Amino acid sequence: MDPVLADPDARRLLSTIYRVRPRTVTDLRALQALPHDRLPDMLQRLDAAGLIALDGEKIEALSPDHAMATATERVVSSEMDGLRALAISAAALSALTRDWEVGSSPDDTAPWAEFVHGHEAQWKAWPRYAITHPPRNPVNLYPDLSIIRSLMVPTMTEDEKRLIAQSGIRGVFARSLLGDDDDRAFLEELRRLGMRIRIAETVPSWVYADRGVLCALPLDWAEHPPSSIAIVTHPSITAIVSLYVESVWDRAVDFPLADDGWEPVLHLLQRGLSDAAIAQTLDISPRTVHRRIAEAMEQLDARSRFELGVAWARAVDQ
Repeated sequence: MDPVLADPDARRLLSTIYRVRPRTVTDLRALQALPHDRLPDMLQRLDAAGLIALDGEKIEALSPDHAMATATERVVSSEMDGLRALAISAAALSALTRDWEVGSSPDDTAPWAEFVHGHEAQWKAWPRYAITHPPRNPVNLYPDLSIIRSLMVPTMTEDEKRLIAQSGIRGVFARSLLGDDDDRAFLEELRRLGMRIRIAETVPSWVYADRGVLCALPLDWAEHPPSSIAIVTHPSITAIVSLYVESVWDRAVDFPLADDGWEPVLHLLQRGLSDAAIAQTLDISPRTVHRRIAEAMEQLDARSRFELGVAWARAVDQ
């Protein structure tokens, strides 16, 4: 997002548009005390940032919430494109790196990335990598349960189940799964096997990351289950992907979700969920959400939701 609001003139112009709500650029030019020489450039930048809608002479003021949503969408989209490009580049550059190492040394060292095609081949690759790159603290992002239902759990041996328990693998799943009783039961089964599970509002694509060990990315971002993946062991790349995956884990909430008292409500509120989303996540009514927030405000002596957030953050840190 263009940091247009770092420009004091642009902030003053946007403030004027918000308060006066001019319908056209001509109406805006009629106002005094504006930097008219910079007006066309600043209007274009405000439009590009999603803060206003500019259509020729027409101007429409857009809410700050709309601008934030637009900026977030762009950042996330760019991040996803970057990770997909990283997966393809990593696998391709691995072969070139091997050529470089072979040319400079008689040792034929192994590449630091490989393509794996087909779901069954991908699943069989993990035991092989577990020997050479033992998992430390991995995280898996799952948009849905399809690959686990169809391939992983039904074909797992007892040794592979023990591997899950011993590896401390973590999984982040989309909140939409909680609306289906079978999906909930399946998540409980995964938890029983030893997987630590968290729930995120959305999970855009399957990704695996274990910082300092390896990561895996789909070659076609958001394809799930992925038909082809790149398994990467290069430390720099695993660090980058791990930062992204760990940020998703940190924003997610533990499963199963507690639904008693106001603490689970504040936990989700702190992560930016709306009252409606909190109600759906905890399977309670919006009225119950409002009541529990009111109870928390009384308990923590807060007069507003802002004060409640500050008091809750302080209580959690203690």
